[in-house]
Amino acid sequence: MKPRLRGIFWEARWTQADGSEGTKPGFKSAQEAKEYADEQRIKAKRDRRAGIFERKGRELTLHQYIVEHYTKTLNVKSRTAGDYEISLNSHILPKFGKLPLSRITAEEIEKWRVELVSKTKPNGEKYSPKTLEKIESHLCSILKQAVRYEHLVKNPFNRVDRRFWKKKIKKRPAKVLTFEQVLAIVSNMPDKYQALIWLGFFTGMRPAELLGLSWDRIDFDNRTITIDRQIYLSNDDVFDDELKSKASYRTIDLDEELAKILIEHRRKFGLGPHQLLFQNRDGGVLRYKAALRYFNIAARPLGIPVGDSLHLLRHTCVSHLILIDWKAFAIQHHVGHATYQETMDTYGHLLKRKERISAETLGEFYCQEMAKRGPKFTLLA
Repeated sequence: MKPRLRGIFWEARWTQADGSEGTKPGFKSAQEAKEYADEQRIKAKRDRRAGIFERKGRELTLHQYIVEHYTKTLNVKSRTAGDYEISLNSHILPKFGKLPLSRITAEEIEKWRVELVSKTKPNGEKYSPKTLEKIESHLCSILKQAVRYEHLVKNPFNRVDRRFWKKKIKKRPAKVLTFEQVLAIVSNMPDKYQALIWLGFFTGMRPAELLGLSWDRIDFDNRTITIDRQIYLSNDDVFDDELKSKASYRTIDLDEELAKILIEHRRKFGLGPHQLLFQNRDGGVLRYKAALRYFNIAARPLGIPVGDSLHLLRHTCVSHLILIDWKAFAIQHHVGHATYQETMDTYGHLLKRKERISAETLGEFYCQEMAKRGPKFTLLA
């Protein structure tokens, strides 16, 4: 804050440790007022770090802070905002909503953490440690902002053991399907969704990217697929949503064999809503849960656990790219990983495998495998 002239004297102004404005009049020059304010500002910063002050005026509860400050400055993707809303209403506000910010302590957070571990979804299943870590991180980010905006002295998470969830989240090697299993799943899928499986196998696209792909993003002449959006549904409204990271925006080659499958799919089923490749039974937008349900039904006879997501196709794509001797950097671009390290962390164990297949593309590999099954073996007939 700059000094302010009051009559013939200058007034020093600064932000006090409790967030209120401090003033002192009577200085003969602006420089004197500024020097005094600087001293008070340093003292306030020291007091704020030490927590040796009492906040003046109204102290906000967590719910009040979220309504009056947090939601007004939130700038995230629409899908993330939806996840945040669920996190707040289902987990954070029922526990802490009525508490003043200063009464949310490390002890209360760790008690809440124990409650979260034993909490179940409406279907009776427990939440995964990864999901619970995200919920806890959401609360941490809110309190971190409250400190930055000087509504809270210290973030209680500074005294919470953040390694708790990391100990519970076990990094498991990515599961993959064999080509034989992919064929079986395709055969078990309704005709309308067989191309969805092949698209996932050839491209390694994330489930939301698969469901958000539209025909205008496919260039059959130049044989490319542009991945630059995913869809987000809220109350039956469809929104374009941002992708996971900058690296997720990519243009990849459209394999000749995949092109044939997609052309046949369009011939049989036409354009979906918003030019999307895939539509539900009634001609509307195909939701992820519906796609996953079809996938689980098709995969169940193979002994693949229900709940293994469509992400399996992404992992399977990468595993077969490794088999045909693609390098990690090429795989990184193909699947849209932000860093080379992310590719290595996720698929490093597969890259170390010694077996390789003599093929340059997945299309060539696909043709080799189909040839083994004879001319009568066909899909999307």
